[in-house]
Amino acid sequence: TLAVLIDDVPFGATMAAGAASFPDLDPALLQRVEVLRGPQGTLYGASSLGGLIKFVTKDPDTDQLWGHVEAGADDVEGGSPGWSTRGLVNVPVIADRVAIMVSGFERVDPSWIDNINPLTGAETKNVNQVRDWGGSAKIEVKVTDKLTVTATALVQQQRTNNDSNSVLVC
Repeated sequence: TLAVLIDDVPFGATMAAGAASFPDLDPALLQRVEVLRGPQGTLYGASSLGGLIKFVTKDPDTDQLWGHVEAGADDVEGGSPGWSTRGLVNVPVIADRVAIMVSGFERVDPSWIDNINPLTGAETKNVNQVRDWGGSAKIEVKVTDKLTVTATALVQQQRTNNDSNSVLVC
């Protein structure tokens, strides 16, 4: 009964027969996170009776070129190593009028579960590996001083060893 929104787009049980995965958001994309206590059914629909979490992302900056890159590594004792990379760049295309912000990431989560076949006794190590990749793009066009048009695209794919692949496109 908890609703999750990204820039006023709902994610969760109302999408993909209730099986939608939640996007991996770059923290550098976030302007703020709003938490509203429930029930919020009047404002945000029946899926938000328990309240909602709303992620508000930054708008592209039409004045400055900026970006960031980060990388990480992790490991689980008795399992496999994991790693992650992500980057974000903001490019003003036309000063004070048009800008685009693009981000991307790839992550391999460490695995630690071993599977033993009860019939043969064969052991398969680290069967729960998860690999995610995705990105987003946001373009902002200031048509006039009082009219701004913003378009956003978001894509993410998750591959796991023991599950079907899931792709999230918004």
